[in-house]
Amino acid sequence: MASCSRRQLIAASLAWGTTGCHLVRFTNIESDKTPSVGDALKAAKPDGHPLDGPRRVGMKIATIAAPLRDKAIDQAIWHTTDEQIFSEELRNSLKNNGLRIGLLRSSLPAEIEELMQHGGFAGQKVEPLVVNQPVSEPTKIATTEKTAETSLLIDTGSKVQGKTYREVTGYLRITASIDDQKGVVLKTTPELHHGEMKAKFATAGNVENAFEPAQMSLKTMQEEEIFKDLAANVRVEPGQCLVIGLDPSRESGLGWFLLTKPPVTDKETQQKLILVWAWNSGREAVLDIPTIVQSNSRQTKTFQPLESPPPAIVAKRDQNREKTNDDQLKTAGFDKLKPTPKADPKPSSDSKPGPS
Repeated sequence: MASCSRRQLIAASLAWGTTGCHLVRFTNIESDKTPSVGDALKAAKPDGHPLDGPRRVGMKIATIAAPLRDKAIDQAIWHTTDEQIFSEELRNSLKNNGLRIGLLRSSLPAEIEELMQHGGFAGQKVEPLVVNQPVSEPTKIATTEKTAETSLLIDTGSKVQGKTYREVTGYLRITASIDDQKGVVLKTTPELHHGEMKAKFATAGNVENAFEPAQMSLKTMQEEEIFKDLAANVRVEPGQCLVIGLDPSRESGLGWFLLTKPPVTDKETQQKLILVWAWNSGREAVLDIPTIVQSNSRQTKTFQPLESPPPAIVAKRDQNREKTNDDQLKTAGFDKLKPTPKADPKPSSDSKPGPS
């Protein structure tokens, strides 16, 4: 038997002895490549560079105020607003707490357009608030001023309970996510901030990328009660509008506190309506910053030699240089060491002219 065959026999015997009754097949198996951090980031952001900032969503938010049960915000807007996009259970929960939410797919009714001309603060024109937020970072709309104390009836579905809040402010939390190239999903959640200010550790914004660590910071804040059972997700396309309003039949409810303004002096109670437009603004900030660098800004400039200055400037420069040298000699004392001038030789009277 050849030496090579002996080596194969020995190797097979050793393999048999070390593995028991299991046969061993010698094959060249390549191990799977471990994905790098860059590959993981690309997978998390397939539509952009892994080092790009978070995707952004633009929102235009308008708050309109009118007398309680005004026909424009209590009836006209809801004739063209679709509330059936939510489940019956969610619609009932919102109604029991005095809230109405829907999607307006057409333009604003004429009554609302007219109301926006004088339905703002102190009867002025409504100026929508434009925000540009990273995806999943909430935008909080303060719908009320801080109230010293209020008692509300909260319908949780299984029971209705009364609760008293002190130093309370009402908010609507709107969190946006991008559904596709055009659509934006808005998650609307009511919440109350109440109680004394206390120092707490809180997450500094929501993190879009799972590979980015959550940033914790120490904040001085009130207690936050978020009504997650009343959260509504709405897909909004460009030109469409999210409508958030009040059901005035539920006094002392959460919606009544969030979307009404108590009467001041002789004025009656004001009812509020919130309109939200949203769009995918990419990764650009609020300012209109171009994302593509123009090619002419990267062109190499041709070297051009400097031209020689005019003769008058050259003469002035030489004159100043000589004056500077003279001043330096005087400062050093070299101006006192003047060379003795040589006398010109004069012909003597005794000298006789030579022979011609």
